[in-house]
Amino acid sequence: CEGGVTQAVTATLLDGAATATIVVTKGNDSRTYTVTVRSVSQNASLGSLKVNQTNSYGGTVSPEVTPEEHYYTFLTAGATRTFMNVWPDVAESHASLKVFLMDNAAGKDEKEIAEDGSLKDTATSNGHDRYAVYFVDGNKPMAVRIEVTSENGEVDNYYLVISKAAAAEDAKALLETIKTSNAAADKAAADAAMEKITAIGTVSLDSKTAIEKARAAYNALTVTQRSLVTNYETLTAAEASLKVLQDAADKAAADKAAADAVTEKIAAIGTVTKDSKAAIEAARAAYDALTAEQKALVTNYETLTAAEKALANLNKPADPDN
Repeated sequence: CEGGVTQAVTATLLDGAATATIVVTKGNDSRTYTVTVRSVSQNASLGSLKVNQTNSYGGTVSPEVTPEEHYYTFLTAGATRTFMNVWPDVAESHASLKVFLMDNAAGKDEKEIAEDGSLKDTATSNGHDRYAVYFVDGNKPMAVRIEVTSENGEVDNYYLVISKAAAAEDAKALLETIKTSNAAADKAAADAAMEKITAIGTVSLDSKTAIEKARAAYNALTVTQRSLVTNYETLTAAEASLKVLQDAADKAAADKAAADAVTEKIAAIGTVTKDSKAAIEAARAAYDALTAEQKALVTNYETLTAAEKALANLNKPADPDN
């Protein structure tokens, strides 16, 4: 603040959040500010999932919803139903979700589909969004994918198959088909990321591009796919090694630049005369400001000391006896 004093305030995160109290005083006046800090959530879990035939929040799915379970069914839709209401909720309030239509599923009309292909929510009841999902063929099961994105951008997918009782066995078979397809796709995505990580090899300054590509590939994976990557520690170790190398290279470049600047000042002294005092003092001040490592890189330090000696000799009083 203007004319004031800046003081650091330490806030320790507890369960991902912390509160700091700051008191600002000017003369006899003071104001107290409370600042709340929290870490960005990585939670991309589905918190609840319900299916029903009414426009009021409620319903069931099987099995019971947990963050670890990604596949659900509802096999008792009414025999005459043309659509079912799906009520998904995220586990963490800062996360978001989208519903995507899969096998035999449709929106009421094209206006219900967003530009990204997701299904728009139909209505909200008691703070819960409702998605009306229509059977394309009422005699077959239908499926949706629920994509949950955490606050920090991590993504996880959950799958729901809905059918009428007469098509329950077909629904179970569809769910197994989705599982098998997803397992293959997840493994392929994880394997591709692992290949990029393996390709990093021995880390050098030239590894930057390979490491960035591996990181980008890993970050693009879903939470499920990331769990299949077995060499993630290799990536984080490579990133740490590259930082050490880059920091050392940056320091070496900065040290050389500082030493070169001093070398130029010394070289600029030229032939020493009584008028060389300012140039010599400037070169000396620049040299003395260097670190020990930087001083070692100055290649003409002897020129400076010789110039200082020569200037001192020029400024000596004349010997009256000569």
